[in-house]
Amino acid sequence: MIAMTANLNLNALFTFVCVSRHLSFTRAAQELHLTQGAVSIQIKQLEQELGFQLFQRRTRKIFLTSEGMDLLEVVEPALARIQGKIGAIHSRDRDETLTVSTLPSLAAKWLIPRIPKFQIQYPEINLRIHTSDHMVDFFREKVDCCIRYGLGTYPGLSVRHIIDEVFLPVCSPGLIRPEHPLQDPEDIQYYQLLHDDYGIKDYNTTWKEWAEAMGVQHLDVERGLQFGQADFVIQAAIARQGIALARETLIGDDVKAGLLVPLFDSLVRTRYASYFVTPFDFEKKKKVTIFRDWVMENLQRETAELGRSLRDRTR
Repeated sequence: MIAMTANLNLNALFTFVCVSRHLSFTRAAQELHLTQGAVSIQIKQLEQELGFQLFQRRTRKIFLTSEGMDLLEVVEPALARIQGKIGAIHSRDRDETLTVSTLPSLAAKWLIPRIPKFQIQYPEINLRIHTSDHMVDFFREKVDCCIRYGLGTYPGLSVRHIIDEVFLPVCSPGLIRPEHPLQDPEDIQYYQLLHDDYGIKDYNTTWKEWAEAMGVQHLDVERGLQFGQADFVIQAAIARQGIALARETLIGDDVKAGLLVPLFDSLVRTRYASYFVTPFDFEKKKKVTIFRDWVMENLQRETAELGRSLRDRTR
């Protein structure tokens, strides 16, 4: 047994962790940039080497076995530590550059417009912006830190809560028609809805959830336009294509510029939040702590200011 475990393929263990996170060979293959067949073969070979099953395979679904769960509990944080240490060693030669990964929506609507401000404050740090909708492999993708939207469950990594997220309906002021002035949530039924279809499949608040929270009964929550990213939804709202259900952290600049107006006092809270994530070894880097503190200070302050402004507008 000792000889066998000493020869385990690290790549197969990484694949095992990825499949366990998604409970899907297809989604794991997409993240790892492999074919579904290659992922399946790696898992089967790992099971043969271990001598026990890691997953129960059912029609269109897979589940971790009890042995798989026990192994994951040990392997996931261990691999994260290994990646972090290797990445820290490799990054010694690129300390002047800070690579930040975030969702495309946050990059477009919040981070990129504020890069000049960061550069003025910290001219010694060169920023590299990496966008993705999955938790990155810090070593393989050469990323120093992430801003992620979710539940904050990232085993083996340093996780700092940045801000809780809320959703609210917004639209262009030019969209509002005199015959339906949008004075009450029920009035939304007369306008086209804009959907983040990534959110429908995963974890964003949907129009159905908003309608239930607001007690709106006469609204077809399925109709309207669908987009694959939250920033696309917001841009469509600015272009007068309908009403968006948007995260408060993404709309501050557009509200201040008068491109969007909040509708009603209808914030919907979610159990998801924004988090700053980095390997434990990376959080010791000065450039990472500087950027983390800068993001937390500015995002929290600006969102609080916007929240006060929105409350004043909807009174």
